[in-house]
Amino acid sequence: MVRTELDEIVASDPTEERAFLARSDGALVALAVVAIELAARAPHAIIEDVAVDRARRGQGLRGRVLSSLTAMLHGLGARSLFLDSGLHNERAHAFFHDAGFHTVSVVMREEL
Repeated sequence: MVRTELDEIVASDPTEERAFLARSDGALVALAVVAIELAARAPHAIIEDVAVDRARRGQGLRGRVLSSLTAMLHGLGARSLFLDSGLHNERAHAFFHDAGFHTVSVVMREEL
């Protein structure tokens, strides 16, 4: 049985970074790191990373973690949830599109 819990990593002023952990029999099986910005004009959160133990992939765990995470963030007052994903990470893109996310911008970077 997989149990999820929220562990706070860092809390500072209106922006908080938190890790959402999923455990099975005490072992960590999935993790989502989220920046929560509730004091913004439009309260929102940003998924920084999601990871699932390789041995647990393909069991629907990522979807259950995302569902629990979305409900928790909504309950905290976030009205939007954002993420960025690697340009060629097509499996992740398909997963998040199927979960209700849609493309709203293009992220660009310059190496310094």
